[in-house]
Amino acid sequence: MDFLLPNISIDILIQDVASISASILIGFLIWLIKYSYDKYTMEIIELKKTEIFLSKDLARNTDNKKYLDTWMKNLNSHRLYSCSFRKYKLDDLDISKILNIQLVSKLNLLGYGLKGLEDDLDNVYKGYIDTSTKFLNSDHVKEWETFNANTLIFFEVLKQNFIDSDKDLKEAIAYLRAYYKQKIIFIFQNIF
Repeated sequence: MDFLLPNISIDILIQDVASISASILIGFLIWLIKYSYDKYTMEIIELKKTEIFLSKDLARNTDNKKYLDTWMKNLNSHRLYSCSFRKYKLDDLDISKILNIQLVSKLNLLGYGLKGLEDDLDNVYKGYIDTSTKFLNSDHVKEWETFNANTLIFFEVLKQNFIDSDKDLKEAIAYLRAYYKQKIIFIFQNIF
């Protein structure tokens, strides 16, 4: 046994083990801090991306509401209307890096609602064009005018969805900005 540990005392061995343990602990703490900072940074980047998506969807919602208003005016004057409703993009966003559960829940509900509104617009527009074309091709103008009047009544109800979506988008943007500012303030308070 003497040939394995020549002239090494127990005190030196304990010091070496202690310094190795301290080095491992310091390395682990540095890794933990870096991991936490990277996770924090990814969330901040995701919050910025989400705010951009929400702002663009707010603009799309405004455009779609304008298209619907124009369409409603054309229904009163018995004209066919051609448009291309804007597609909402919030559902395309990956929000898995956002840690605030309330914000994630709001964004999921909002994305679901916008997707439903988008699908409704597409289906109503396609159905309206198909039905109008059939009426007009078969010279059933009076029935087409009645169809326009019924469609106009439906659009009054649909218009409320745009108002609700607009309010929900603005609320989500405000909540996101408040959370973002809280995160920024939190990191500066902890660093300085």
